[in-house]
Amino acid sequence: MYPRIISGPDARAAARYARGLLDASPRACEAAYANEDGTVDVWQTRGQAEDISRRAGDELESLRADLAGKGIGLEVSGDHRSVTFTAGDGAAAQDLALGIGPVVNAVATLQVEETGGEGFALSVDVVDGTTGEVMGHADQDTYLGWDADLSWLGGGGAS
Repeated sequence: MYPRIISGPDARAAARYARGLLDASPRACEAAYANEDGTVDVWQTRGQAEDISRRAGDELESLRADLAGKGIGLEVSGDHRSVTFTAGDGAAAQDLALGIGPVVNAVATLQVEETGGEGFALSVDVVDGTTGEVMGHADQDTYLGWDADLSWLGGGGAS
């Protein structure tokens, strides 16, 4: 069994997350316990951990290809702690806005599976491919409340 610690905003959110893990099909873990501090202790078999990592990796590669087809480059660090979206010619704000969440979810999943959730860190940057300027930034502490202004791209949308 592989113990994992996942952090959430509060005990109720942790309980919902733990229930979701146990109710998932295929089952994501053997046991999940919500703690009062908003963390969730998770125990997985090696097979469950490998399956989750494989699915998250496949999803990330699919998203990378989809975004590339829309003029948006995606760079992810090898340790899955840094994500950079680069909006090139023809990129639309709506496509970028819709791509950020699923990419961050896949990257966070891969990082947690690789580290057991220890030392979780995440940095997300949105870069204007024409100027190289960072137009938006969030990290593990600000991501959930992040309201990136993507109006500079055109095509509507906010993340």
